[in-house]
Amino acid sequence: AEEVLFGDPKILEPSRFRRDDLIDRIASAAGITKTQAGVAVESLVSGVTGSYALAGALSAVYALTAAAGSLVTSRAMDRYGQNRLLPWLAIVNGAMLAALALLVVAEQPADLAFAAAAIAGFAQPAVGSMVRARWAALVPDPQGLHSAFAIESIVDELVYSVGPLLTAVLAFQVSLPAPLYAAAVLGVTGCLVLSLQRRTQPVPSGRQERAAGSAIRSPGLLIVVAVACGLGGVFGGYEV
Repeated sequence: AEEVLFGDPKILEPSRFRRDDLIDRIASAAGITKTQAGVAVESLVSGVTGSYALAGALSAVYALTAAAGSLVTSRAMDRYGQNRLLPWLAIVNGAMLAALALLVVAEQPADLAFAAAAIAGFAQPAVGSMVRARWAALVPDPQGLHSAFAIESIVDELVYSVGPLLTAVLAFQVSLPAPLYAAAVLGVTGCLVLSLQRRTQPVPSGRQERAAGSAIRSPGLLIVVAVACGLGGVFGGYEV
């Protein structure tokens, strides 16, 4: 039964993990920015301005630009390598999150806040996808990869659970801007650590001729996208 659930049980033994692999696991916590940002923006903006409409709009802009940006930045990562682009994306994302907090606290024009949120969202690194790509490169056999993805899912769930809790504690025990500052620092630090682990990085694909048509038109993938949209609506509703 254990082999059915986890593939090769040896994949879970500590001896199978090298130092770089463990650092990858720690660095994947950089994804906490994704779980913090939406709630942090809503709590900050609503607390400072008293407007839930503005808070929701800024949070939505961040989420939408993050979704659109991940399509572009993830493809660039595949082509040029994670270590070349990840640090810059993390720095831009962190800087814009901090700028957003400063703009809101200083009660600057909303247009500036929307611009900062859009840039921060577009530059948000898709850390989960990058770590899974590294697992796929490290663990060639399907059973072992199944086990690795199971571990990755546990880490993801832990991050998704801790992120909102950390946001609430910082917002109400420290200050309203604190969660955004924390998200910026944690995101930049984790992504920089991850980018330094070149041994685990997948080999860049370089420029390749694209096949005719788009993968999104595949019937099977369309079903996955539809399910993901439904799940996204559920998680978005939790934040509101």
